[in-house]
Amino acid sequence: MKNKPVSIQNIADELKISISTVSFVLNGKAKEKHISSSLTQKVLDYAQLVNYKPNRMAQSLRTGKSNILVFMVEDISNIIYAKVAKFLDDIAYKKGYKVIFCSIGNEQSKALEVIDFYILLQVDGFIIVSSLNLSYEIDDLVKGSNCIVLLKKDLVKNNCNDNMLFNIANNMIGSMLELLNK
Repeated sequence: MKNKPVSIQNIADELKISISTVSFVLNGKAKEKHISSSLTQKVLDYAQLVNYKPNRMAQSLRTGKSNILVFMVEDISNIIYAKVAKFLDDIAYKKGYKVIFCSIGNEQSKALEVIDFYILLQVDGFIIVSSLNLSYEIDDLVKGSNCIVLLKKDLVKNNCNDNMLFNIANNMIGSMLELLNK
């Protein structure tokens, strides 16, 4: 059975201090909150000892950013989409983002279900390459302040060399980051 991850509650309980104190220290706000350097070091040392990892979902609720993008295509096993996905992942990673890849087939209902699911997870944006007519859903995404980059399926399929596919991926990330930073 897998152990549950260590939480700030666990650290606070073990060190007999408040959860807020642990949170302030782990979020780099110890000086701002006038927490002593000895207590700060004690929290940091213990967090390292127990291999504390921040809860990304909790962080995204606090910051409003998940640093997760969704790349949706009809068939991720298609060599062209796979190459774009690889380039996209490499570029996004360098810019501090993780990418979730999904195949939606040519199924409208699956595409809608996937979009709804990732909206609930509060991903930062969607990059969609599809021939499906998702105009109502795209309108809803935009109205809901979700960042979205659409790419025509034919544009990707007709540009098969690696340099062009890299440029497409780079432009998709550039467009997404521009939207996210508005």
